[in-house]
Amino acid sequence: MPQPAPLLYYFPRSAKIPAELSGRFSEKHTKSNCGADGPDGGKGLLAAPFSDVYPRLDEKGQKWKRFPKAGYWIGVDNSASPEDFKRAHLVPGPSVALALGLWQIPVANPMVDSCTLEFWEMPDGQGGWELEVKEEFRQLSEYALELAGQLREIMPDVGDEIKMTLDGDEIRTMLARIIQVNYDLTVEEMGALHLFDPATYGPIIMEFVDYPAMIAMIRDHMGAANATLNPIVAAGAGNVIACGGPA
Repeated sequence: MPQPAPLLYYFPRSAKIPAELSGRFSEKHTKSNCGADGPDGGKGLLAAPFSDVYPRLDEKGQKWKRFPKAGYWIGVDNSASPEDFKRAHLVPGPSVALALGLWQIPVANPMVDSCTLEFWEMPDGQGGWELEVKEEFRQLSEYALELAGQLREIMPDVGDEIKMTLDGDEIRTMLARIIQVNYDLTVEEMGALHLFDPATYGPIIMEFVDYPAMIAMIRDHMGAANATLNPIVAAGAGNVIACGGPA
């Protein structure tokens, strides 16, 4: 018997999925009949990017978010959990508590042994070997290095109180990409799930770069706990991350 959809769309006064969203529903989807009841009190099309679910309005069992500029609504079932959105192949990593439960975050910092991104083993041309992050994760790992460098610039010691202020579309875009490594969600769907909570940005990024492991590795290699701990120069300028107050 079909189960309730963990997440579904409502297209007011429509009988078909808009062309701009056809890619989202190309692999798997379930649609209601034309003229289904919607959260706006009107009629339209309900569609879910899942197979074998039952797309219907349940005002008590769902929370709906309207996206007026896009012309649709997204509803989340009250029983939805991160498990409903996991990809078939997961990149291992620690779990961070966000809306709906625990979300698995990859460690993308190639400086640390705990990095969980997939890689190739490559000869270095001098008889040794090194790791090369696979192409699909290359940009993510480069961004982890950038964040790690910025964190080292603004945080004197691991044990200090952490207060991060993150600004700009870039950080939200990258947080979405971090989550999308393991979860099949669009940015708008993440918004409907309330995953963009500034209070959680710091914990996500600290796990993403494994900051304590990075500092321990730097101290070990430099041979002194009080040595300069800033071997990374952050790529690019700007105030993407500040600590202890505005940039």
